[in-house]
Amino acid sequence: AVMPTGAHAMEFVYLKWPASPTLAQWAPRLHAALQAALDGDGLGSLVGWGASIDDSDGHQAFHRVDIEVARLDEAVARLKGALQALEAPPHTELHYQRHGRPWQEAWLGQAWLAGTPRVPPHPPRGLR
Repeated sequence: AVMPTGAHAMEFVYLKWPASPTLAQWAPRLHAALQAALDGDGLGSLVGWGASIDDSDGHQAFHRVDIEVARLDEAVARLKGALQALEAPPHTELHYQRHGRPWQEAWLGQAWLAGTPRVPPHPPRGLR
């Protein structure tokens, strides 16, 4: 990725798109739409993609897309818009760091569940 002049260091975002029987047909369109959303203002680029395996049964659970972005808030807004335009399936997720902490936003099919921490808080002592 080429960083615009005077830009901050690139930040990492990854997308998790739920696996489906039509994923192979969708993937090129998905990648092109995500890259197009970032291209206009030099916001970033896709750096890779592939299967994300579900640990419980070993099957593909998600298609993961790794993305480097220059301006996090703008890039995330553009990516969310592109995903909505593609009619992303529910449980599509964007993951990134906010203030040094892991964050996730999940598409519910009608709206984004905004900025929920990816790692749940520790349960109370009695529940461990």
